[in-house]
Formats: sequence, structure tokens, C-alpha cells
Amino acid sequence: MADEEGFENEGEFIPTETELPRALTKDEAADCLNCVGPTFKKIDEVFSYRSVSYAYIAMNVVERNLTNVDVLPYFTHVMCLNLSRNRLTDDSLSALAEMEQLLTLVVDKNYLESAILPVFPLLQILSLKDNRISTCEVNFQPNLRYLELAGNNIQQIQPALWGPDRLPKLKELGLRNNGLRSSAGIIFPNLVSLFLAENEIKSLEGLEVLTNLKFLHLRDNPLTKLDGFSEVNRKLFYINIRGCKIKNIKELKKLSVLPKLERIVVSENPFATEDYRIQAIAMLPKLSRIDKTIVEKNEKRKAKSLAKRMSSAEKDEENDKENDEDEVPEVDEEN
Repeated sequence: MADEEGFENEGEFIPTETELPRALTKDEAADCLNCVGPTFKKIDEVFSYRSVSYAYIAMNVVERNLTNVDVLPYFTHVMCLNLSRNRLTDDSLSALAEMEQLLTLVVDKNYLESAILPVFPLLQILSLKDNRISTCEVNFQPNLRYLELAGNNIQQIQPALWGPDRLPKLKELGLRNNGLRSSAGIIFPNLVSLFLAENEIKSLEGLEVLTNLKFLHLRDNPLTKLDGFSEVNRKLFYINIRGCKIKNIKELKKLSVLPKLERIVVSENPFATEDYRIQAIAMLPKLSRIDKTIVEKNEKRKAKSLAKRMSSAEKDEENDKENDEDEVPEVDEEN
């Protein structure tokens, strides 16, 4: 506000339009509805055909500068809700507690500082990308299959704050670009896909818990070693370590403990020179793709020949070592 001479009074703050609270209205929310589908009156009647009716079941309330969505429980049939690109906080989402039919909830690019949400009995997909979340703590979500937390600030995982007791059906977890320093603490034995790209992980820990893991994405981490894998990771099929810091191609041999491994992405590592594909196949003969390119028959033949030479060289090295150990050094006797 200006004084009589036209100068603004110091100390008085006038928020801009984007900084003012903004609540979603019923009319505006109704305009965001789309996709007609079957609905159910009660949660315990989900599988009862007698309770089926039809209504709008999806709502996209995206990029509307919202701070308040208290009106949303009025839309009792919404199953898929997208609230991305608003100014919603943790408190803003407490209003969703009554939306028991939610199957998918996307709240990307908001002001959330926590992943603690109301319990949604049917929720299967939850995306909270690019918020301000710094802890992995979650509430019990009995049917959640997919959790996306990429682009937050979760630098350390505390196992006590989540786990199979809170997310018993979790199959896919996204933690890309969080500044994570370790893979330890990811304790979901049913997990199938794990996305850890673009973090600060220097060594792999805790993989022995992930007995059902099939897809592991580690791209653009400062990894120099491939320790941490074992026979318990028997279902691991795909590993992406593109853009890591692995200098010695022999690190790939540590992946030979994985009986189902068929696809790896290793480009942009220091070891990835012209002949790295043949060497990789020699150490991991079950590979069917390297860097998304199919392994050709001629590559397999060359790799088989190289594997024989490598095995022979290793045996010679072991024999030389044993001979060196058997030799007794001469000791000069004093007269």
C-alpha cells in the first residue's frame, strides 16, 4: 500500500497472486473430471457385481496453483487423482482421507515434505516426484504396488520408518535423484523393480533382502565396485550401471552369481572401450543384450574362445602363485 506521496510503506508485505492461498471449488473440480467407469458403494463390495454403478472416476487437477483441496471428498467416485504442479503441503492432503476408492494418486511437483499420507485401503499407485521430502517414512498402505519418490531429498533410508509391515505388496520403488549415499535399508522382499539412478551411491548394500528383484537401475552413480550381489538375487534379470565409475571390467565377473541375468547396460563407464562387449560376454555367457543391443552369434563365438584363454591364464597364474609359496628361501648360515 502507498502513502499520500506515492511511496510504499516499508514493512508492509502484499503477497502476489501466486503466493495467496487458493482453494479448489466444486465447479472447478467438476470441470477436471474425465473417464466414465464402474464404481462401488462400499469398499467391501468391490467384487460384487450387484453394487456396480457408473460415474466419472478420474480427475486431473494439474497446474492450478492450489493450496487447498478440501472439496475433493465430495467426489466420492474418483479412483484416479492427479494433483501435480500445485502448491499443496502435507496438511493440504489430509482432506483426502475420505476418498477410500482411490487407486492412483499423483502429487508430483508440490510442496510436500513428507510421504506420510492418510491410509487408502485400495491405493495401488502413488507418485510424489519432485517435492521436498527428506524422509522415507510412510503410513500403512495395504495394497500399494508402485511408489515413486524421485527428485526429492531422501539422502538416507531408515528401515524402521518403512518396510513390508507398512507396504506389504510393494513391487516397484523409484528413488532416482535423491542424493542417496547407500542402498541399505530397502527392505521389501516382494520388490520386483528398483530405480536408484542419479544418486551418490558408492557401494551396494542390503541386496540380500531383495530376493524377488528382477530389474535394478543404478545409472549415473559413483559406483566403482560391483560387490553386494549373491545367489539369493536369483531372479535378477536386468541391471543398468550406465555412467558409473567402474574402471576394471573384471568387476562384471561378480555378476556371474546371478543365474537369470540376461541384460546389462554398461556404456559410459571407464572400462567401456571397443572390445568390452566380447569381454563381458566371456564373463557372463548368458547375456542376451548389452547396452540394449542384442548379443550376436559371432560375438558369442569370440567370447567363448576368449573365455577359454582367460580360464587358462587364471590357472597359470594360480599355479605360479602356488609355486612361489612352495619355494623356501635360502638362509645364510653364520660361520
